[in-house]
Amino acid sequence: MGRATTGRSADQEQRPRVIDLLRQFTPRFMMRNRTHPQVKSVLSKILLCRTAVLKGHVYECNRCRSRINVYNSCTDRHCPQCGGARRADWMDKSAEVLLPGVPYFQVVFTLPDKLSSLILGNRSELYSLLFQSAWRALDSELRRTGKFHPAALMILHT
Repeated sequence: MGRATTGRSADQEQRPRVIDLLRQFTPRFMMRNRTHPQVKSVLSKILLCRTAVLKGHVYECNRCRSRINVYNSCTDRHCPQCGGARRADWMDKSAEVLLPGVPYFQVVFTLPDKLSSLILGNRSELYSLLFQSAWRALDSELRRTGKFHPAALMILHT
């Protein structure tokens, strides 16, 4: 059975991509391990990314009339094939609202996954508590150093 063309150069064909490794090892991993349903869902989406299962579009060259299938992406934020482009777009848009000459830092606060079921039942209260606690910690630490006048834009990523 011949190998499908990917539009990659011969040198790139030699190096495995993350998606190639996921396609090779994910089925065995999921059979051998008790995997969280969310992990299964994400991996399933990623494995279908840019395949015929998600459908796609046919592009035709106006000059030579050659055609190429371009399959749709899964749009999952964890996907190595499509997450990077969205992240780059977000960074470009974010850069437009930043003030020149003002240093910015990103700080991420992560809750342990053991709290997931508690949070699902009490989202508003616990997200509010997370934001208040994160701000208090940042504000007190940055003011303690005396080097910064802190301000924050907080965004919830679930």
